[in-house]
Amino acid sequence: MSPTCWILTDGRLGTENSARGLAEALGLDYTVIPIQLRQPWKSLSPWLRLGLRYAFKNSQLRAPWPDILITAGRTPAVGSLFIGQQSPGTFRIHITNPAVAPTLFDCVIAPVHDQLTGPNVITTTGALHRLTPDKLASAADHWRPRFAHLPRPWHGVLIGGSAHGYVLDADSARQFMPQIKALGGSLIATASRRTDPQARHVINQQADYLWNGDGDNPLLGILALADNLFVTADSVSMLTEAASSGRPTYMICPPGTPSAKLARFHAAMIGAGHLAQFTGILPESIPTPLNEMPALAARVRDLLIARGKLSV
Repeated sequence: MSPTCWILTDGRLGTENSARGLAEALGLDYTVIPIQLRQPWKSLSPWLRLGLRYAFKNSQLRAPWPDILITAGRTPAVGSLFIGQQSPGTFRIHITNPAVAPTLFDCVIAPVHDQLTGPNVITTTGALHRLTPDKLASAADHWRPRFAHLPRPWHGVLIGGSAHGYVLDADSARQFMPQIKALGGSLIATASRRTDPQARHVINQQADYLWNGDGDNPLLGILALADNLFVTADSVSMLTEAASSGRPTYMICPPGTPSAKLARFHAAMIGAGHLAQFTGILPESIPTPLNEMPALAARVRDLLIARGKLSV
């Protein structure tokens, strides 16, 4: 019988996708369970661990408990602590720094910029994600005909928003978009929900293609087909996915000073050669792809086998 696996989510897509990506890399079927916290646990999570049976709104957390639990983020961490109290046999994996002792979980997977260490901590360079070669190949087949009329090289431009110390507004877009345009070829861009509308307008004026929010998001197609990728510096997830796509990835830094944690992430990625900062010209040294998931999944699989949750 296949092991049962739950993923707890607080509705944040980025952390949920990290958990989904790990489960899929392990070949697990999983059930996603949304959770919400009551007060005072909502304000004090995950440090308040007393009375956790009363901490959840409309809770679906009840037996039979899963063989494997995967969580990411602080609210799901509270759910993991509760299930650990109820079901010591459940193997509980938490992704990112849980803000409590990692020994409260069976395994913690945290990026190096979280600065977390411990006997059961596995350190990564980037964020966990759901990209796979098969998904990229399928996206390439789907999107290639839509971009075929555009002159090459194709420069994929992934735009986030003002966050973590950066200001991504119309003025900053007017600085970096012409620099990419000057490289020749075509600019194929996608913006996020966080992108300032005036910045989006500037990007639309410069790009040969910009997703307007209708229909399918071309993100996977851009990751699969672009000759180069240019990604704003505000998003760990976007930078990790771009660097994991196999395409040379260049970081666009809008005005501002990044948070200390984000700066550590940038330094780790650049230091490992998976990312280069774009200053208007492409550096001679081409960034190399980031490919952490296979080795990570193998390590976690060994832990699950040792605990009898997976067969060899």
